[in-house]
Amino acid sequence: MWRGSLLLADYLLHNHDQIKDAKILELGSGTGLSSIIAAFCQARVTATDIDGHGILERIQANLQRNAHLVKQNSVTVRALDLFTHKYRDLGSFDVIIAGDLIYDDDITDAFLEFISQTLTVDHKVQFLVSLEKRYVFTVADLDTVAPAHDHFLNKLDTMDVTLEFLDTQFKQYFCYDRGDEMVLMKIKSK
Repeated sequence: MWRGSLLLADYLLHNHDQIKDAKILELGSGTGLSSIIAAFCQARVTATDIDGHGILERIQANLQRNAHLVKQNSVTVRALDLFTHKYRDLGSFDVIIAGDLIYDDDITDAFLEFISQTLTVDHKVQFLVSLEKRYVFTVADLDTVAPAHDHFLNKLDTMDVTLEFLDTQFKQYFCYDRGDEMVLMKIKSK
């Protein structure tokens, strides 16, 4: 479980009144935690991840383990590969969430293309993205940097979007270290 997903789940719980009855798409669901929390907060959720390595089955199993927390049929699980899927193939959503999807430049570029396509088709949808800055020391910079985070922000800066960094000092419901490297942002059309 990546800490960015735990931060996203905390945010959803803390802001449950804002997502009640919303249609939510989660990208890269992994274990399905944020989807389960969103459904617990009475949203209708589509949890997605790549097909393979038992990921979709893990999400489904976690949904079954937590069935007592969510309304029946409030979460749909389906395969989605950011490299091949288009937003219009998925239906419409109020909010698209992604926890810790920013760690590899190729996946980040596919995610950015998905954001761009989505906001071209649907100007009202907003993205909630949480991540943990992953620091590395590079000889090129002679410093410790967060290259995946920086790559994401640099590419976002070239897009016609509004980026808002959200305060992460809200109540913590899950047990993890919430340090300064945790980032939560809202992305929407200008």
